[in-house]
Amino acid sequence: MAEMANTGFAEYREWQETGSRFKQMLDREIRAKMDMIQFGNMSVGGGKLDRTAPMPKTEYRPVRLDRIVSIVWPDVLVLLIYGILFFAGAYVIFLKYDVR
Repeated sequence: MAEMANTGFAEYREWQETGSRFKQMLDREIRAKMDMIQFGNMSVGGGKLDRTAPMPKTEYRPVRLDRIVSIVWPDVLVLLIYGILFFAGAYVIFLKYDVR
């Protein structure tokens, strides 16, 4: 039910991937706008950094319904089978009940 409400593991993984994409995009933007001078393992820079430039934006893409259904259909099927099975069992026991 959590998957159907878009609060399950698939939605969490998509949220993490969106954060990762945004971090990579932000790193690319910062590197493109900075002058870096490297001395071995150390780098110094920041000469042409435009601090008034707008932040890069990323759009969150929620998990599509067909992907959610493909994830949860076995669970829904098992719930339906158990519901039908237990109802049929209770109904058969009710029919065999002798009221005298």
